[in-house]
Amino acid sequence: MRPRVVAVSAATLLAAASVAPGTAQAAGQNALYVNGGSSACTDSGPGTLAAPFCSIQAAADVANPGDVVVISGGTYASGVTITRSGTASAPIVFTGAARVTTIGEGSTASSEFTLSGASYVEIENLEIYSGSSAAVTVNGGADDTFAKDVFTSVAGPNTGGPTALHVTGGASGVTLQDSTVYDGIAVDGGSTGTVVTTNVVEGADSTPISVQGAKNTAITSNTVEGCSPGIAVTGSSAGTSIENNVVTVLEDSRCPAASAQYGVQVDASSAAGTTLDYNDVYGGSSGTAYSWGGTAYPTAAGLFSAVAQGKHDYNGADGGELAEGSPVINSADSAAIGEQPFDVNGDPRVIDPLVTPTGAGPYNYYDRGATQFQDPYTATANSSYTLSATKIPLGATVTAHAVLADTWGDSFTSYEFLFGGSAQPVVSSTPTETFTPTTATTYWTAVLAATAGSSTYHQLSGVADQYVSVVAPQPLVAAEALTASGELGVIATDYGTTDAWNISSATFDFGDGTKPETVADLAQAQHTYAKPGTYTITETVTDAGGNSATTSSKFATAEPQPGTLGSVVNGGGVPAGSTGIAQAAIGGAGSGAEILAATTSGQAEFSSSDFNAVWQPWQTLSQPGVTVKWVGLAGMPNGSTQLIEVTSAGRLLHTIRNANGTWQSSGWGSPAGSTGFAHAAITAMPDGSAQLVAVTTSGVLMHNIRFANGSWQGWRALSQPGTTIIDASIAGKPDGSSQIVEVTSGRVMKHTIRFSNGSWQKQGWGSPAGATDIVQASIATVGAGSTAIAVTKADGTGETTYRNWDGSWTGWQQADISPAPSITDFEAGWVPNENVLFIAVSGG
Repeated sequence: MRPRVVAVSAATLLAAASVAPGTAQAAGQNALYVNGGSSACTDSGPGTLAAPFCSIQAAADVANPGDVVVISGGTYASGVTITRSGTASAPIVFTGAARVTTIGEGSTASSEFTLSGASYVEIENLEIYSGSSAAVTVNGGADDTFAKDVFTSVAGPNTGGPTALHVTGGASGVTLQDSTVYDGIAVDGGSTGTVVTTNVVEGADSTPISVQGAKNTAITSNTVEGCSPGIAVTGSSAGTSIENNVVTVLEDSRCPAASAQYGVQVDASSAAGTTLDYNDVYGGSSGTAYSWGGTAYPTAAGLFSAVAQGKHDYNGADGGELAEGSPVINSADSAAIGEQPFDVNGDPRVIDPLVTPTGAGPYNYYDRGATQFQDPYTATANSSYTLSATKIPLGATVTAHAVLADTWGDSFTSYEFLFGGSAQPVVSSTPTETFTPTTATTYWTAVLAATAGSSTYHQLSGVADQYVSVVAPQPLVAAEALTASGELGVIATDYGTTDAWNISSATFDFGDGTKPETVADLAQAQHTYAKPGTYTITETVTDAGGNSATTSSKFATAEPQPGTLGSVVNGGGVPAGSTGIAQAAIGGAGSGAEILAATTSGQAEFSSSDFNAVWQPWQTLSQPGVTVKWVGLAGMPNGSTQLIEVTSAGRLLHTIRNANGTWQSSGWGSPAGSTGFAHAAITAMPDGSAQLVAVTTSGVLMHNIRFANGSWQGWRALSQPGTTIIDASIAGKPDGSSQIVEVTSGRVMKHTIRFSNGSWQKQGWGSPAGATDIVQASIATVGAGSTAIAVTKADGTGETTYRNWDGSWTGWQQADISPAPSITDFEAGWVPNENVLFIAVSGG
């Protein structure tokens, strides 16, 4: 056998195209044209561009050695029989003028192309549908070639239709290369020297490549996917070469049931002189890679040990989709019969520098299968693409700068900058370019790069595009937002600053002689003063245009007073003016936190923060004649918040703050039986309902449900004979269960679970180690399975613990609470996007 590579097509077409249409030419020097869609076509000749043939058969009947039959785009339904031959130096070529040239769609012919005894015929760049028996039949003849074609079934790809290519009748030297083949290749009938190389072959419910009773066939560098076996060599097909293929057996409902499943099958009558190596053969999860001489071999190692075949084979499931690092990269035998210097897409064989070459032959870096893995242009970690500004005034200039390096070590010498809205890309020899937008809008920008001597630009994966917002000019006006953080702390941001440029940085001088702190736009600058006092905080903001502006504000600290609300150090701060508080609850809905407080004067006050932890001023919830003693709130899944309060008369009231910030028009309501209460808590459930617990003035723990439709279940006592309860809290979980903690008159905290079906934990109430000397407790959700518990101890300190998803406890830790010489209320609350936050009320 000898390798065959199509090298005539391009040169022949160029030569043919140089001949003026309609000019008389010698036999074997013609470009014959077929255009069934032309009104000027005629099958009586002459087959010129001006008067083309209507059918391919008409051209085939007159074609001589050296002729090129150029078939225009369109659909040709009738079968074609070719009996005329070319010569080794002057083949007859049939070529599609475009890949949209389809042959045989809707035809009833048994074979759309039949080469009957014809030799030196080349068929390329056509999409050929199968007839009733095959798409193409080569019956006898020698040295015919098919290249860059698509063979498919009339019923569609992978539908188990007739064979795509059938080589039979003693044909010799037939080559199929660089093509996509659906529904299988069959080589039989005593054919010899067939070369099947660099093709994508798919046959969903048939054997993709079958050689039966044909000798010296070469099956090289194909990507094969189909039913078992992927490649079958049977019926005394001695001397077959199987190298560099990627074979994957489908596990597909369309594949017929079989007792055994193989990637490659070579029967005993075909083993003589047959060689197999450098393949990737995967027989499926329930199959085996090889059947050789009637014996199954699951792996290449077992096959090689038994019959000295497949020494360098791999048995992964990589298939035709190559990824960086795949063992099929840089590992083929470049000396295999029919191996080509280009892959099925026409891409060159290139070395992947990240994979050590292990192949054989003169070039040890060829890849297995039909596709050579090309440079993926993946950026290294230090690559970047940045803009000097992301927001600019109209008329200003923005500078784009790239730092590009890729994993293959390419050297980039030219850059192409894309600025959305500009007419043409900007090409530069340096990685920096300026851009002056002409319209007030948002522009998309990107950068591509080319290597030395190349005119092809690539965008590196991992380097993000950038956007610049162009707005009307306006001056830079600085603003600062200050939020108290504990008794001596402050959180400062440049929130509220306006400018036509994006803000580059904000620097805060906290007015106490310490070093100023510089942060990014909208980032928090946190500072703790050494002693109480009133300080002037000065902010200087700088924008991307080099402009700066300054503003100042007074900020007063104070010693903690009784009723001062503060947060745990890792919390989100509290609103300014958080004094005169008796008790509070924290939670959240949407993108920020919310606090409901009962003041020492008996009013309910509410505040919320945004995602920058900037709190709104306290809002008094006016309720004439009502004195509030205890409060709770729950952020609901729909973005609303449900609030409860217990009045001095022991009555529980309920209302809703809608997701848009408005309040329930009906105001506060009270579910039936909500009297005689001292404390209460509420939690959100994933189905939109809410669950409540309340402690009566006589020490009984009650439970209620407000369903998603607004109706109430009614209060039910959680019976605990002989136990007096003084406080309780509840937390809803994503699985629909809820966890409850209570504090007994003996200062012990207990815990239980109510499951989503309404049943209760069989073991009843339990108590973690160390849960003693406690006077108040709060519980909040932490993720899917865990909860956080905050408790106030009898000595005025606060402690936290966590109940893990598996029921274990983390142990108690004293909370770092500010303010805190002594606290009376320590609360935990779940806040979306912020996890759990803690707040505390100082007792002075």
